[in-house]
Amino acid sequence: MDVTDFLPQVMEILDEISDDLTDMNAVFQLELKNTQTETYQLKITAGKSKWAEGTPFAATCTIKISVKDFRDLMQGKMNPTVALLTGKVKIQGDRKQLQKLQSILKKHYRDVPEIF
Repeated sequence: MDVTDFLPQVMEILDEISDDLTDMNAVFQLELKNTQTETYQLKITAGKSKWAEGTPFAATCTIKISVKDFRDLMQGKMNPTVALLTGKVKIQGDRKQLQKLQSILKKHYRDVPEIF
């Protein structure tokens, strides 16, 4: 399964928990580095969510990470704090919205499929 299979699954979950997202207004940009960088965006506005390939929206928070580290992070094999402190993940922009989204997802989304 690749990221384009994984993101629609995340969108289904976000639709199910849209009541928890009503006060969010953010665009999360994910830059996955492998041999090339792939960019994906997740836009959440007033409980509605949308994802896109590329950069059609102005990002409020950008996450830069390698494909392998992203998989490890999503599967719980890597501690997010350690990833930040060691530079395996770099975050630019509004970290509070990212922390809020992470908290909401943890509450509802425990089983993350292997995506790579």
